[in-house]
Amino acid sequence: MKRETSHLPANTFRIRLKEQRKKHDLSQQECADIFGIAQSTVGNWETGIREPCYDMLLRIIDYFQISADYMFGLTDVERPMERLKEALQTTQKGRKIPIFRRIASIETVEDILGFEEIPQALADSGEYFGLKVYDEGMAPRIFGGDIIIARRQSGFRDGRVAVVTIEETEALCRKVVKHENGLSLVAMNSVYEPQFFTNEEIAARKVRMYGEVVEVRGRL
Repeated sequence: MKRETSHLPANTFRIRLKEQRKKHDLSQQECADIFGIAQSTVGNWETGIREPCYDMLLRIIDYFQISADYMFGLTDVERPMERLKEALQTTQKGRKIPIFRRIASIETVEDILGFEEIPQALADSGEYFGLKVYDEGMAPRIFGGDIIIARRQSGFRDGRVAVVTIEETEALCRKVVKHENGLSLVAMNSVYEPQFFTNEEIAARKVRMYGEVVEVRGRL
């Protein structure tokens, strides 16, 4: 059976593999011995002649303790969790929280755009995150490109602006309107139609809530 290759951006992969090998003071032969392959295979990876299969890529990432996004060239942060821990240290004014590009990044702690500071009193009241907004559904209150600050929460509360996903799509900000038989997600922008979900659909996690918006930070 043909083994699936990783199809990485070849230039990024070869540069970062060599970088990690040298950082760990490994020769090509020592690196090959660790992964149970020939030295020529490591040489071919580092020159871009060949790429590792997917399983081997996972072993490389695990050994060097780097993120997949880093090896893929999607971020320049080798260990996002370490960066996150450093950034979350309390400052005199408050606490820094991560700003994520995508909602899925909240679970993997990757793809962090940067950090924003929130007051310490607010930080003490729950777990908070930032998220970049991409649609205009809540205009003119929240625009695409704005950063929202949200408190992590799984339960829907009537009248609150929530960060939600619908059938695992990318996150949206919508106002929650609760009904006896379900709830509606309502946009402020009239171009976007309200979306109704029954209690059964909510129980089946067709619509999932990640948090309530507590603040909007616009971008000029």
